[in-house]
Amino acid sequence: MDQAPQRPIVAKAYENDVGGVIARIDPDILFELGIQTGDVGIIRAEQESPVKLWKPASEHYNSGKIYLDDFSRHNAGAAIGTEVTVEAVEPVAAEKISISSYQGAQLSGDLIRSGLITNQWFNRPVSVGDVLPVMIDHDDIDCLLLVIDNTKPDGVVTVKRDTIITF
Repeated sequence: MDQAPQRPIVAKAYENDVGGVIARIDPDILFELGIQTGDVGIIRAEQESPVKLWKPASEHYNSGKIYLDDFSRHNAGAAIGTEVTVEAVEPVAAEKISISSYQGAQLSGDLIRSGLITNQWFNRPVSVGDVLPVMIDHDDIDCLLLVIDNTKPDGVVTVKRDTIITF
């Protein structure tokens, strides 16, 4: 997995991929990176953020594009039509993740105790600074945006069932 970074152009994500930390990228680039569909990569622009790399629909092969949702673009500091760097990375299981509200909303311990975050983020790659959605059905709020403030260990980690989440 020590291949040179690839530099595809950012395009809008497939509708079904929104919020899923999924980047669809040409299979030739996946091959050059030496990774399989579903493996984790780092997207770098002004910042960096981990994503799961998947193949696009066949009509998007050989396009030189990477399809990212608003969250992944925001987390990497990228915009549609800009070039990003993609590299393979091997995340480790998160022992602990500290989060806060992106919108400044008060967070309740019930949110963590309910397992809602763990269930929605299970096996997702995250790193410090990432903003991720949690879909909720509470009052008039459908989606709560949370920021990853700290991870243990440091670096790119994946959320597991036994990951401790604090705020």
